[in-house]
Amino acid sequence: MAGKGRDSIAREYVTDYEITFELGYPTLMRYWEQSRNMMDSIIQTSLTILPDVSETLIDTKNGPVVAEEVSRRARRVLELAGAFSRPERQVLKDFDLYLSEEDHRLNPGTTGDLTASSILVALLQGGLYEIFEGQYEADH
Repeated sequence: MAGKGRDSIAREYVTDYEITFELGYPTLMRYWEQSRNMMDSIIQTSLTILPDVSETLIDTKNGPVVAEEVSRRARRVLELAGAFSRPERQVLKDFDLYLSEEDHRLNPGTTGDLTASSILVALLQGGLYEIFEGQYEADH
């Protein structure tokens, strides 16, 4: 299939959003159900996707060696509890700074798109309803 092996976003199109439905969305919901902290659940979902899915934006800008290094570092952050690490989440902050260096050439945009699609599925499935509970009825 065209795009399946080269670009992670193209792969979503030809696999009926396999990454979103089999990795991103279940990960987001698992962390949301465990923590009830949406920001940490989103961060943790991104950290879960990044090591396992080709970060084609970083690869395009910097080459596969750099993309693999970003994935390796994300895996290490995840191993140290990622967004749920405490007390001050220093490993996560250091990773964020690393991604922000070099004119944002390490921006994991593919992972961001996949995380966003996972959030959209969660919203459409009603899995995050309680975040917005009461807001819809008040407005309509």
